[in-house]
Amino acid sequence: MLVSAKNVKSSETLATRMQGSQIARYSDDGKDVNTFFWALKLGHNDKFETLYGRKMSALKQYIDVFNHRTGNKVTLIETLKSNYGERELAGMLYEANHAGLKPGKILDEMVNLKNEQFRQWKEIGVIPKDALSVMFRLNDGDKTYELDRAVVNSYARVLH
Repeated sequence: MLVSAKNVKSSETLATRMQGSQIARYSDDGKDVNTFFWALKLGHNDKFETLYGRKMSALKQYIDVFNHRTGNKVTLIETLKSNYGERELAGMLYEANHAGLKPGKILDEMVNLKNEQFRQWKEIGVIPKDALSVMFRLNDGDKTYELDRAVVNSYARVLH
């Protein structure tokens, strides 16, 4: 609600202050990033809102506050992976990158998140033919979807 109120000119300043207060309260209470993620109601029905909706800025802001307070190095990509899982996040990022977003900050963010996920896969030595079994933990005979194959093909293109 606070995130939505920030988009209405008359309530933007108040909503920004209240959101900052909410972030400070969660931080002062020692809440981790995943708890804040769920407090924003970024569950599995809210995938695209997570990636490029208004709640993304609140999540990124909390990650910064949390890291500063604790000295940790929590990242956005790790937060998204821990809450959605590798497979679902890869699919979400693929769809976001192919959703016809206008060039600009939001599309750049989606490309950067996808590239970061692929960089991590490459770093641990995942090759495209093994991505389904290694990253998505699918066994032979498990049902795969067009989206799974599209993600793997996209990863293969990045490697070559």
